[in-house]
Amino acid sequence: MKNTTSVELNLEKGLLENSNSVLAKVSKNNQQEFIDKTIAEHKKLEAERGIVRDISNPTYLGFLGGFFEGEGHCSITITIGNAFKYGVNLQPNLGVHQHISGILILNSYLELFKCGSLLLKTGSNDVYGYHIKGYKQIIPNVLPFLQQYVFPYACKTEQFHLFESVLLKLANGEHKNQENLIEMIKLCYLVSGKGMGRKRPLDEILAIVKDKKGYFDNANNSKLLLTSDSELNETI
Repeated sequence: MKNTTSVELNLEKGLLENSNSVLAKVSKNNQQEFIDKTIAEHKKLEAERGIVRDISNPTYLGFLGGFFEGEGHCSITITIGNAFKYGVNLQPNLGVHQHISGILILNSYLELFKCGSLLLKTGSNDVYGYHIKGYKQIIPNVLPFLQQYVFPYACKTEQFHLFESVLLKLANGEHKNQENLIEMIKLCYLVSGKGMGRKRPLDEILAIVKDKKGYFDNANNSKLLLTSDSELNETI
């Protein structure tokens, strides 16, 4: 690996400062173009310094596993809607956020899992997030990585396994049965970690599942859903 010179460090610093100043002016339509350009520039800098991010290298995969343990999150979004069989839908989410200076780490997850998206974090000018949604994408593409490089060494093992349990139950179609869905929702509410808490108490969500018609026939509830129909659990 090459030694990092002061010139290279100043060049990288200048690149990041320029990226930050331009970022606020980038429209959503041009965001992907900006991301691609930024990734290419950072890759060029690292190549000049002899840095290789090889997603087939077990050592680098171990780094990505540890990074996810510290900076990543798993969550289950509970959405309320009359179109759902029991008035409630569960949506698994997984993501990692990082300052633009670490965008190549986020891009490594994108390259490794071959799905998901890399987007600017809402309300920020210089923080990006890698996100992937849905058990159909997470189970085949991400879960094996988590099981090998994250779960065995994580301090949040119990919470990760709660997330894994809900994923597998969704894949098995257990949410299509009322009693099973109730048990799955209870699992979601067992998760405790950093992040946002639930907007509604568990009893209210369970009441919707047990009596969907009664809930949506209530005019006050129908009006409320127009402005707030999503429940975010605490992130793992």
